[in-house]
Amino acid sequence: MIKIERCAVITWVVRNMIALLQFLQETPFIDVIEWILMELPHKQEGLTKAEQGVYDDFVSAILSMSGKQIPLQCTVWAMIGLTGHGTTYVAKQIASEHGAVYVSSNDVRVALARVGCSYRSVGEIVRRLVQYVLNLGHSVVIDSNHVDPRKRAWLRRYLRGSDIELRFVCVHAREDQALLWISGGPHTDTIYDPLVCNSSSSPSALTLSGSELQLAERNRHRSWFHSPNGKVRKFAFRHSKIWNDVG
Repeated sequence: MIKIERCAVITWVVRNMIALLQFLQETPFIDVIEWILMELPHKQEGLTKAEQGVYDDFVSAILSMSGKQIPLQCTVWAMIGLTGHGTTYVAKQIASEHGAVYVSSNDVRVALARVGCSYRSVGEIVRRLVQYVLNLGHSVVIDSNHVDPRKRAWLRRYLRGSDIELRFVCVHAREDQALLWISGGPHTDTIYDPLVCNSSSSPSALTLSGSELQLAERNRHRSWFHSPNGKVRKFAFRHSKIWNDVG
């Protein structure tokens, strides 16, 4: 009984800390939070043999594009957006327009699922790929949701002291349009494909359709983008806004 009560208390504390953090993102205090997170030590996680294989495959793909022209100004675009708002579409457009390398956390998840790995190393693999691309001298678009200040803090710390430009891009779309895109898919060979979805973290996932999986993911992250009264949050940290009416 005591153990159950302790778990309930921990869950309550964590939930309220996240809610506070979400609120602070709309205030100047978020800059202080990110500065604190920047100064905290970051331990690089190890990769299993299978996970290392996934990383190596992405590196090989990046090397096949190494013929890209080295830009005069190296830039990192880090995406922010609620599921269904077309963040991936916009990220690929930015990569195409600027000749940048496209790195997607969802692509990493699919690759890990294909070899039977969990998602525990997604963040580590994405960070290593970003470092690899920048070491080659190329710009990079990171299609991974940077609404979490911990991700933004890592990027700021890694780029501190360099002349690499960092841009956070927040993608918005109309609610009805986002739901229409979700219902229409495609979901095959994505993290919302029931045959690909990592069922170890959600045993019931295989009973859901691709649209239902994507809606569940959208609802899970909704509080980062909408306040309890339903209004869209106005982030106080520096970022660009893009309204997506296409895809």
